[in-house]
Amino acid sequence: MNKFTKSMILGLLFTVGSGTILSNNVLAASDNNDDQSTTVVSTQVSPIKTITPTENKAVQVTVPTAKLYSKAGKLSNRGLGNGTSWRVGSELFRNDDSTYFQVSTDEYLPASDGYLYDTYKGIAKVSTSTPAPLYDHNFNKISGRNVASGSSWQTDRSIAVYSPGAVSPMHYYRVATDEWISSETVDSLTYLNSMTPY
Repeated sequence: MNKFTKSMILGLLFTVGSGTILSNNVLAASDNNDDQSTTVVSTQVSPIKTITPTENKAVQVTVPTAKLYSKAGKLSNRGLGNGTSWRVGSELFRNDDSTYFQVSTDEYLPASDGYLYDTYKGIAKVSTSTPAPLYDHNFNKISGRNVASGSSWQTDRSIAVYSPGAVSPMHYYRVATDEWISSETVDSLTYLNSMTPY
């Protein structure tokens, strides 16, 4: 009966993973599922999971000057301006529950400094019998702001919100600079064109 030593196990892990070794206890691997590319990197400090999102994902910066970080967590010497939008290449999830959006080859924006959205160009018609409330991008109701029942509004962005236990997400559609209408108050959407510039 063969006895495995620590060096034999590490060697086996390195061979099976066939990935990049970042430190003594790091193994990078790749897994494909449902046409999404997923890379899981386990480290002593901060395991990382990267998911490549679907097309038309972008992020808008919501802080005065947003700092960028490398995938390894190193601070970049570049930043992004408030109100600017950037196409997202992938989403990065760390073990401390922080999320980052890839906006350049190795530059990631913290999710806390912006919001992720889908480009969606269409017309949303309000279905409620009373005025429909408007929300900001954090889904806070905007006091004193609503849209009339039966009115139609052009939209260029949507945000999907996944509630715990929900089968499908709720969507919010942008109808003004930072004013969004809930899919619960929309009767119909007329799709015009999903491709809009970032």
